[in-house]
Amino acid sequence: MLQIKAVVWDIGGVLLTDPQYKDFWKNIDGSKKLRELFGSGKISVLEFVKQASPLLGLSEEKFLEKYKEAYCVINKNEGACNVYSLMKIPKYILSDTNPIHLEHLHKSFPEIFESSKGTFASPEIGIRKSNPLAYKFIIEKIGFSPNEILLIDNKQEVLDLAAKEGIRTLLFENCKKLKKDLSDFGVDF
Repeated sequence: MLQIKAVVWDIGGVLLTDPQYKDFWKNIDGSKKLRELFGSGKISVLEFVKQASPLLGLSEEKFLEKYKEAYCVINKNEGACNVYSLMKIPKYILSDTNPIHLEHLHKSFPEIFESSKGTFASPEIGIRKSNPLAYKFIIEKIGFSPNEILLIDNKQEVLDLAAKEGIRTLLFENCKKLKKDLSDFGVDF
């Protein structure tokens, strides 16, 4: 078995619980495209707020306030974070988290980001996880062979895209199983 030299971790649904903000956008025409543009770094925070606030009939200030509040229902997944902190090989973060929420995560969970060798955030790299180019970018930036990189995510469709680029994958199901699964890949703790 080839040795894993780096592990790329998803944030929402793996290291942290899935954020509870989807109801914020429920049944709002135009929000999906706008979120896609913002989430992939195609528009700035200012442009996002300017375009999004009228969709909800809010002032820009009120929209930004409510948007930040709507994302704050998120918790650390203690079991996964314990495994993450014990790993002895380089670890990275991959996330579609937008700049507003990423700032919140950095402030709320600094230990996750401080122990990472790098973060591949969609708005910063300009590519979302649903785009195969994201995995080519990760391979290039990490500098290891694709089969020496392991991606942990809670969405099979994301893992399928990474696997097509040669990255080894692990579907996160629960914390109890995580350490054993990583050990099976030869990851040291």
